Amino acid sequence: MNMTHWFKVILLYLLPHHSLSRIVQWNARCRHFPLRKSITRWFIRHYNVDMSEALEPDPEAYPDFNSFFTRALRPEARPIVQNVGHICCPADSTDLPPTSGPV
Repeated sequence: MNMTHWFKVILLYLLPHHSLSRIVQWNARCRHFPLRKSITRWFIRHYNVDMSEALEPDPEAYPDFNSFFTRALRPEARPIVQNVGHICCPADSTDLPPTSGPV
């Protein structure tokens, strides 16, 4: 184990997990968090979020990050698969190639 990895493990071990979770939750729901708009714009760019799929495509319209993160989508944005033999996974994610064969 190299020194950088060891340092990260120790740092994670020492962090106050419950307090950190509460702080992140508070910031996600806070409407007066000064970096809210910057974080939302960064998230959209970093994760290539297609805002044209949202009912409200303007990121500035969301009062807090949690509202943006749980935004409603247009009905036609994610049609539910009707074909037999296909898997429907209602998640905003990326499909990865199977690593262990067919499911």
